[in-house]
Amino acid sequence: MDADRFLPPDHERWPGHWASRPEPWPEERLLAAETRAVVERAIDELPPAQRAVISLRDIEGWSSEEARNALGISETNQRVLLHRARSKVRQALEDSPHGGPVSASIEQLSCRELVELVTDYLEDALPERERNSFEHHIEGCKGCHEYVRQMRETIELTGTLAPADISPEAEAALLSAFRDWTSR
Repeated sequence: MDADRFLPPDHERWPGHWASRPEPWPEERLLAAETRAVVERAIDELPPAQRAVISLRDIEGWSSEEARNALGISETNQRVLLHRARSKVRQALEDSPHGGPVSASIEQLSCRELVELVTDYLEDALPERERNSFEHHIEGCKGCHEYVRQMRETIELTGTLAPADISPEAEAALLSAFRDWTSR
């Protein structure tokens, strides 16, 4: 935590208290996949001892005693490591854009890259990190948001067709094109 977030020790009324207190985070942001990605990335970047303690205590739900015994560390060392780890994860959330836990390190997709990934996105085939990037992009890009909406409509409309709706000539042409493509 930056020292300038606190009042100086010689402050006449509130020495050492918040000069700039943390703002509350909206609950919907805390539940977002992007937020979990920020937390996971922050934990991955912790020094090994801090990562081990926060993983055992906060992710696995181990007690302080269980974590201490498994890691062979003292109660004081466990508390210090846990505090430092939690502080770094909290700072990663605060440092993310929009003043709250939305990923600052989400890889930015171009519109062209998004278009290439849209089918995988709609089929739930994107890895979490790419999915987060994709969703982050469509939240802020009206054109891509509309493109994804139109792709969903296209899928819905094509799903209403029955095999009998495709002419025999069109079916033969499609099969031929597919066979040519797979033989390459």
